[in-house]
Amino acid sequence: MRPLGRKSNRATRPAVRSGLFVIVALVAGFVWPACRLVFSQPPSAGESSPPTAGQIARWIEELSADSFYRREDAAARLTEAGLAAIGPLAVAADSADAERTARATRILQNLSLSEPTAEPALRSLSKLASRTAAQRRAALAELERRRQDRLVAELRRGGATIVYEAEPITGSPGLYIRLDEEWQGGIEALATIAQLDGVVELQLHKLPWDDRQLNQLQSLKSLEDLQLYYVPISDAGLDHVAALKRLWRVQLFGTKVTADGESQLARKRPGLLIDRRSGGLLGIAGRRGEEDGGCRVDGVQPDTAAEKAGIRPGDLITAIDGQKIDTFDDLTAVLAAQAAGREIEIDYLRDGATHRVRVTLGEWP
Repeated sequence: MRPLGRKSNRATRPAVRSGLFVIVALVAGFVWPACRLVFSQPPSAGESSPPTAGQIARWIEELSADSFYRREDAAARLTEAGLAAIGPLAVAADSADAERTARATRILQNLSLSEPTAEPALRSLSKLASRTAAQRRAALAELERRRQDRLVAELRRGGATIVYEAEPITGSPGLYIRLDEEWQGGIEALATIAQLDGVVELQLHKLPWDDRQLNQLQSLKSLEDLQLYYVPISDAGLDHVAALKRLWRVQLFGTKVTADGESQLARKRPGLLIDRRSGGLLGIAGRRGEEDGGCRVDGVQPDTAAEKAGIRPGDLITAIDGQKIDTFDDLTAVLAAQAAGREIEIDYLRDGATHRVRVTLGEWP
């Protein structure tokens, strides 16, 4: 006899069994594809050969398969295939199948985020007819940005100093580059620099490049300011400088350029500011255009000939080697003819008293 309050469950057992069957079927439906994805992932590098063209073609077809899991599996395999899959993916991205096009495009976008697939994937994206003109332009712009970054990194690894700064007048960003004794490469650096956008200033310091090698300067179309310090360029090499149409200033310190060469350059390029000096550095700051019965010293650079000689701000330089000095321009004109290492005699006034000192000119940094 059954206890009171308990009902027989015989009638409910078929329903329970049916419910359990449905649950098991649903679980199996999710677990089996998931297991397939886990266990069907491509083997790690070194465990198998690269995918064949036939395999890649099959995975491309699977991108529009009825099963979501087959589509996901194909996308994972194509991403893993990397460079080998970019060409077929580009074709698939322009197909008439909307699902295949969307997935192929997304895979190309993912491949564009890392090396070594970034540039080929971006190049493919920029050519897709299925993309809007704005999307293609964006892909090309990203491709160019990556190329520029790679060139800058290459130059920096070789020892170049590169700074991004806003131009004083326009406010536009520009590249300022210096190559000096730390540079580990050769003259090919100029060809690399020519590929960079917005190079406005280039300083070459103590590099053994002659007139023939410096012909590569002509490729620097955007250059506005060129500084050559102790580089053996001569009058014959100034044609390369004259060819730079945007150049507004050139500094020639410690070069082989003569006064005659400077005059010829000035005739070829009217308006070009040419600052030619034999290379001797005194190390003072003054004011152009002011007549004060001498050159008033506004500042003294540390660790220079002027500092070592005891010259101070406020001093008034009146003569160099007996030659009268009335302005700062007079001073720079006299010093321009003096080479580094040359000893000169300076007369100056301080607190009404006349002083005379001998100094050995240094080199420009």
